[in-house]
Amino acid sequence: MTDEVRDALRPSQIGKTVVLGVGNTMRSDDGVGPYVVRRLASIARVSLPGTVFIDAGSRPEDFVEDIIAIRPSKMIIIDGADFGGYVGETRLIAEQDIPSSTLTTHSFPLCITTRLIATETGCKVFFIGIQVKSTAFGEGISKEVCNGADSIIDFITKEALRGADYD
Repeated sequence: MTDEVRDALRPSQIGKTVVLGVGNTMRSDDGVGPYVVRRLASIARVSLPGTVFIDAGSRPEDFVEDIIAIRPSKMIIIDGADFGGYVGETRLIAEQDIPSSTLTTHSFPLCITTRLIATETGCKVFFIGIQVKSTAFGEGISKEVCNGADSIIDFITKEALRGADYD
């Protein structure tokens, strides 16, 4: 995991942090975003009170109003992506590199959804992509992608245990 990804995953110094897991769990590695937030949500109740974890599945646009109501100062999107890296690699992806068409596994362009939230709340948005191996129909995440996801989970868990302020 790069320093750039670690910095993006660190908690906001002010306000709440929303971690949004995006992806279709019926399309193999595309389900990695929901996998990460579900695992972290079990930790959140005790260790990460200022962070809200949302499993948005393949319809993050359905959560726009909920996220705006939270008024986060930071939002981290975790999603499976194909950026040409090695399988399981995590990378911070610039907003301009997020597809603005609906030719992805999402029903509505993710960059438009996040722009709406950022405009309404003023929050800073970070896209963390995990290089997928396959997005073919089928349940289950490949071992390599799972390893990349687990590195994110481990990092956030360690930050919480060392006393990072996630609110």
